[in-house]
Amino acid sequence: MTAVGSGLRTAVEPIDEGRAVLLAIGGEVDQAAVERLDWAFAEGLGTATRVGAPLVVADLGGVEYFASVGMTALLHAHERAARSGVELVVVAPARHLVTSLLVMTGLDSVVRLVHSVDAALAGRG
Repeated sequence: MTAVGSGLRTAVEPIDEGRAVLLAIGGEVDQAAVERLDWAFAEGLGTATRVGAPLVVADLGGVEYFASVGMTALLHAHERAARSGVELVVVAPARHLVTSLLVMTGLDSVVRLVHSVDAALAGRG
């Protein structure tokens, strides 16, 4: 992963024989890191488009802090993905702060949330 600014780490790589792109995000998602987060989502979507992958799996399991600006960035990435014909799936463990925030805000009804990368690739929760 690439470390940036306030401790945000990101990595983008095609997986599942190029049928998906994994976007791994870790560290702190705060105001200082949101621009980098937006860029990482754009890079993931761009990679998916380039390799013809219909799925971007955003693994947020390594996130230690997730401010409201991260929720906004996630929602915007979901909208951009939908416009591009790519599905964005969020991965976070069941008892993780990102999972709690998505459920509390109702964003889990907008963005598909699963608890493992394998579940995202299998198309199930």
